[in-house]
Amino acid sequence: MVPAHPVLVGDREMLRKLRAAEMAAWESMTPKATVDQAGPAQQRPTLWPLDGGRPRRAESFLFLLLAVCGVAALLAGLNDVSELLNRWSTFMQGIENLLQ
Repeated sequence: MVPAHPVLVGDREMLRKLRAAEMAAWESMTPKATVDQAGPAQQRPTLWPLDGGRPRRAESFLFLLLAVCGVAALLAGLNDVSELLNRWSTFMQGIENLLQ
């Protein structure tokens, strides 16, 4: 059975030295990057660069085309569902006729 708080067995001074060595190794691995405040500020690139409010015709056309395709797919799906329901009701009427 494992105790709730395991006790490390050994010389406490040795454990302190091991912990100090572990921390020194850990801190040596982390990069120590400093930011030069005197240098020019780098501007982060934006995802959608603004170009003075100029309309983007190509993007607008593609978005419209995507919306039309989505509506067409929705209508095709609704048509398939309505056909499925009609055929299902016909099938169920055939079963009822067989049972009578």
